[in-house]
Amino acid sequence: FVDPETNSFIDCYADSIVTLPDGITYTVGEPCDYAVALGYVDEREGGLVPLELDDPMMDDVFPVAELIIEEEFGEELSLQR
Repeated sequence: FVDPETNSFIDCYADSIVTLPDGITYTVGEPCDYAVALGYVDEREGGLVPLELDDPMMDDVFPVAELIIEEEFGEELSLQR
């Protein structure tokens, strides 16, 4: 997946490719890396509430989660924001 506006990308394994009648070709892919969501439990919100990347709370939560992953998995796995 490539985002031309931000010039960023996610490495993916191509799962399938399809060309529509209008001639546009699409690829469905699966990310190469594990997907992780950080959140908290709030019973008023109905349970688990995911944190958005730009949420101010993420500044406090992410370093703790990053350290836990590093301690548990070493160099095999890292958390990226």
